[in-house]
Amino acid sequence: MVLARLLSPEDFGLIGMVSVITMVSSVIIDGGIAATVIQKPDLTKRGLSTLFFLNIALGTLVIFVVYIIAGPVALFFDEPRLVLLLQVLSLGYFLGSLQVVQYGLLARKMAFKTIGKIRITSQALAGVVAVIMAFSGFGVWALVSQSLISVTLGSILFWRFGKWKPVLSFEWLVVKEAFSFSGFLMLSSLINQMADNFYFVLIGRYFPTQQLGYYFQANRIQRIPALKINQVVQQSTFPEFARLASDKTGYIDFFYKSLQNALFFNMLVMGLLLVNAEHLVLWLLTDKWAAAVPFIQWLSLASFFLPVMALCKNYLLGVGNAKMQFKIVLANVFLLIIVAFITIPYGLMPLIYGQIIVAIVTAGIYLLTIQFNYKESMGEVWQLIAKYTLATIVSAMLVFYLPVQWDLHHSISIILSTSIFTTVYIVLLILLKINNEYLQKIKNLFKIA
Repeated sequence: MVLARLLSPEDFGLIGMVSVITMVSSVIIDGGIAATVIQKPDLTKRGLSTLFFLNIALGTLVIFVVYIIAGPVALFFDEPRLVLLLQVLSLGYFLGSLQVVQYGLLARKMAFKTIGKIRITSQALAGVVAVIMAFSGFGVWALVSQSLISVTLGSILFWRFGKWKPVLSFEWLVVKEAFSFSGFLMLSSLINQMADNFYFVLIGRYFPTQQLGYYFQANRIQRIPALKINQVVQQSTFPEFARLASDKTGYIDFFYKSLQNALFFNMLVMGLLLVNAEHLVLWLLTDKWAAAVPFIQWLSLASFFLPVMALCKNYLLGVGNAKMQFKIVLANVFLLIIVAFITIPYGLMPLIYGQIIVAIVTAGIYLLTIQFNYKESMGEVWQLIAKYTLATIVSAMLVFYLPVQWDLHHSISIILSTSIFTTVYIVLLILLKINNEYLQKIKNLFKIA
């Protein structure tokens, strides 16, 4: 938020242009290896060392590739500044490769508190340096330094808290076995990231850099809570799915319970962002970012169903069906591309409407895949999603139509909107007979039958 006040939409637009390279490089470096470490607890020290050195090799390869394509990418966007930006950012890809195995081992032990401390510490310190640089007039380089410092500190801290140390070993059999599981996972993640950042490329190509900056910042703001919740869902449930793979009853029960809790928090947070977007932007970012408000609001709707997709993905990966996950990602990419090229001639807002449609359809594909391939009844799941969506939309509409948008200070309006939305949301969920552990605590607190 502070950086958005200090930097221009154009600065964020430049980062948006290279985001597809950044995200694709991150996926290649991981190579599905973190998931392999989590899913295969029988890996020996020599096997883990093999995966570690494989990561380093991938990180080095990515640096060379990015250096080669930096020029053509800059020509594509007609933006010469991208050459040096990409080349400097590529250093972070190698540094990131150093932490993959350490992260996987901590996640396998479900040491999420330690992982959270590492993430928060590295991001906070990197943020402080970036703010100082932005205040000093470094422009887009403040964002570049934030990325590099965050990944550097993250790698240092993962090695500080991780107990594992590599040995000098490399076994091709381990690589082959790892990619038999992670190959489709890496391909699906790679294609998914390319599709996810496809809009940045499209907007950067056909719209002014400033417009891309508005869209990039809007997407970034709504994804801060959405992806944090999604990350927690993915990281905390995958080890348990892997453990319960042979227990069919426990597997589906865990899926349903996890979906209950994930939807409760995600819909609440994204709903609050939807109703408070205008006040948050004008108060924290100033009116120079006002054009990003409708983007934030509509993109929030597209993120409603992220927990559904995250849990379905882990459901498939937990039983070792990475191939099916890959097929769904391909279907998602196909839909994104078709819808994007249909809507982009009509402007940015129709493009975002298309994203919402694709998100809903993809979530449906995931649920139908599980229903038909594993003979699981999804009736209760469909009802659950419908109830949470209804409660969120009705609560948001009530806030928009009540006079809480008075000429008050933005902070007061945010407090009023948040209080009304949260109260109505919880009441509606209780009336709809949603029963998760958090609602049960609220009902017990107020002695509601």
